[in-house]
Amino acid sequence: MRFLAWVGRRPPDVVCSVPAYDQLLAEYIEAAWCGGHTRGDTGNCISASICAFPELRGRGQLVESWYLLNAWARYEIPIRAPPMPPLVALGMAWWFIRNQHLGGALLIIAGFDSFLRTGEMLSLTLGDFSIDDDYRGVIKLEHTKTGQRHAAFEASVIADPMVGKLFTLLKRTLAQDTHPDHYLFAGTQHAFYKLFKQGLKWLGVGEHGFQVYSVRRGGATSFFRKTRNMEATLDRGRWSSARVARIYVNDGLAKQVELNFDPAVRARLITLAGALNIWLKQNGFGA
Repeated sequence: MRFLAWVGRRPPDVVCSVPAYDQLLAEYIEAAWCGGHTRGDTGNCISASICAFPELRGRGQLVESWYLLNAWARYEIPIRAPPMPPLVALGMAWWFIRNQHLGGALLIIAGFDSFLRTGEMLSLTLGDFSIDDDYRGVIKLEHTKTGQRHAAFEASVIADPMVGKLFTLLKRTLAQDTHPDHYLFAGTQHAFYKLFKQGLKWLGVGEHGFQVYSVRRGGATSFFRKTRNMEATLDRGRWSSARVARIYVNDGLAKQVELNFDPAVRARLITLAGALNIWLKQNGFGA
């Protein structure tokens, strides 16, 4: 509809001339590039056109439009969320606890430990966790991209006992008859994003461009730096394409090198990570 509004006509019932449609669509892509539109929206326009008019589907159709979109992809530098270092993840967890959102702190630590995508983090419920005596265990992931593609649930083994400790503390704050489908974060997604952004500012790292997705990137990058095992990293991250995942991890390593915190900010992060460990001790858990 956006494309046809740009053309200045009503949607046709059928496409009488595929080359003519391709030429108009290519001109729209050129205008979108010059006008600062996103490549994703422009790609959606091509996909929507094919969905609306099946005669545009297939090899040899919309040749010029696809060529321009691919050229756009080659020239546009991707802007990826930088990986979140462990100290920032711990500081963010402490921020959520200070703001009476223990579930939000658990999402950060679990997301970092298991390389969870944003949607996977925010969809976690009480029933998705199985915690062992050593505060490790398994997280059931019902809403993963690869799981939905193959109609199968996925799971992640908990490596960091802090995940189990925070989960145990969270359950203590809830009524015993709380339903297993209770979301870990007791608020809207908008509230989580707002608190996340405020937390970055509170930590003094707001200018580094961290996003919620930085939790997954930071966890994967940190895990690889510790293990030096790319295959184990790819398996834990549940990537369907090893080639893409290798680019993802190596790019994260390069980005982490570029992150230079002010000494005062780094000292603050270390202090806050220590405060989190002290709080866990006060609640009956070791560091």
